[in-house]
Amino acid sequence: MGTGVEDVRFEKLKSWHVGQFERSVRESQVDPEIVPLCRFINLQDNFFTSSSCSGRTVLLDTDGKKNRSRWTGKWHREVTGDELFSALKKPSENTVFFKTEPFIIHIVCKTIEDCKMILKAKENAGVRRGGIFSMSEGKNVVEIMGSNKLEFPIKDKGVFLADEKYLLFVLNEANSRIRLNRAQLKRFGSEIEKAMNKRKN
Repeated sequence: MGTGVEDVRFEKLKSWHVGQFERSVRESQVDPEIVPLCRFINLQDNFFTSSSCSGRTVLLDTDGKKNRSRWTGKWHREVTGDELFSALKKPSENTVFFKTEPFIIHIVCKTIEDCKMILKAKENAGVRRGGIFSMSEGKNVVEIMGSNKLEFPIKDKGVFLADEKYLLFVLNEANSRIRLNRAQLKRFGSEIEKAMNKRKN
C-alpha cells in the first residue's frame, strides 16, 4: 500500500488519463479493437492505461528526419491491395517505408506488486516483449508489446522498389501478422481479466 501522497498522485493521474482516453474515443482517435481492454483496465482500482495501439499497417514517407515524416497510409486492420496501391500513388520525393507494427499498451500500476501481476499475465498469454518501463512514486509503468512486426522500404523518390506481384505477396504476409497480432492481444486481454478477477477474490 502506498503513502497518502502517492495515492493522491496516482488518483489524479488516473483521472486525467482516463478522461483523455474517453475524449479520444469520442473523437474516433482510438482504434476500436483495443477500447474494451483499456476500459476494463481503467475500471480497476490500482491500474490505468496511459497509451495504446492495437497494431497497425502504415506507409511512412520520410527523409530520415522525424519532424519531416508523414503518414501516407494508416490502417488498424487488414489492408486490401487497392487501398495499398491507392496510397502509394501519392507523390513523394522521399523514401516510403511499409511497416506492420504490433500492439502496444502502457499500463500504469500503483505498486511494484501490481506490475508483477501484469507481467505474469503477459507471460501466460505467450507475449514475449514487455517489462517495467519507468518507476516513480505512485506511477509505475509497464509496457507490453506484441512481436508480429514487418518493415522495409517500398518506394524511393517516386520509384517503386518492387513489382506489384511482390508487393501483394508482402501485403498478404502483413495481413497475416495483423491477424496473429489480434489473436495475441486477445489472449493477453483474457489473461488480464483472469488476473484482475482473481485479485478481487
